[in-house]
Amino acid sequence: MVHRYNKDTQEKILKEANRLFMSKGYQGTSTREIAKNAGITQPNLYHYFSDKEKLYCAVLEEHLSTVGTDLRAILEENKLDFKQSLTKMTKYLIDTHLLDLFMMHHDLKSNLSAETRNHLFSLWKKSYREPFEVIFSTNQPLMRTHVTTEIAAKHFFLLLAPYITESSNSLENPFSVEQLIDLYLHGVLAE
Repeated sequence: MVHRYNKDTQEKILKEANRLFMSKGYQGTSTREIAKNAGITQPNLYHYFSDKEKLYCAVLEEHLSTVGTDLRAILEENKLDFKQSLTKMTKYLIDTHLLDLFMMHHDLKSNLSAETRNHLFSLWKKSYREPFEVIFSTNQPLMRTHVTTEIAAKHFFLLLAPYITESSNSLENPFSVEQLIDLYLHGVLAE
């Protein structure tokens, strides 16, 4: 029996899987629930994605690719200076980010094969961190001499992670992006 792929069905599966994985995590999401919400049977889902891990990987690959493309497009806007580029890239991540980075990190560490984990981490570095490394490297003369672009980007993501995963139910008002960038670049001490 020959099975045919339907692009619309595949997109429905990915859309529903994205929504569920990003809200419930890998462990909290079942392929049965994804299939039901996509309007197909579970065996039909496995026709498109042979197992849950491959589906999770496809969801993250799609997301990471989009983020990488969008961040690089911001970098290519020549009219923006260092602080403006950093602010715009940060706003983009906060406004459009679908992933809870802490939950994704837990999922990668606890639930996925080493091969998938390494593949997705490599894509994350390429899509998320490299654009920030580029902006720091093009502005290296503004940075302290012992701070590498990799360290600057890693540190920036440590600072940024709570803001791109923050629950909408937070009791505290978050910093504005401008305040966040200002504190990152200039610290809290007056000089």
